[in-house]
Amino acid sequence: MPRTCNEQMQDIVKKYISSGKPWPATTRDIAAWAIGNALWAPERAALIDRCAELLARAMREEYIIDPQGRTVRAKHAARIERDERQLTLWADIPTARVSIWNSRLNRDASRL
Repeated sequence: MPRTCNEQMQDIVKKYISSGKPWPATTRDIAAWAIGNALWAPERAALIDRCAELLARAMREEYIIDPQGRTVRAKHAARIERDERQLTLWADIPTARVSIWNSRLNRDASRL
């Protein structure tokens, strides 16, 4: 019978304790030990989600100076629907395709 996630985590804690590491310990200490000893690894989807989150944050915070000397965002996020799924596409504002800008205009118009 497959073990539950909680049972697997409890086993990791038992192995940590039996390895002679300092006890009591923080969960961060146990996690670092577990990862370092290849007892636990995040799922690929979790890594992709975290990376995407960091990329989006970085793109939201990137600014350029436009030809009029104003500070403006360098990237633009446009929500689109594709195959009945909502996606967010990112583009450089100066070179964004018209379709991306149209999606922004449609979204803004729907709020009125």
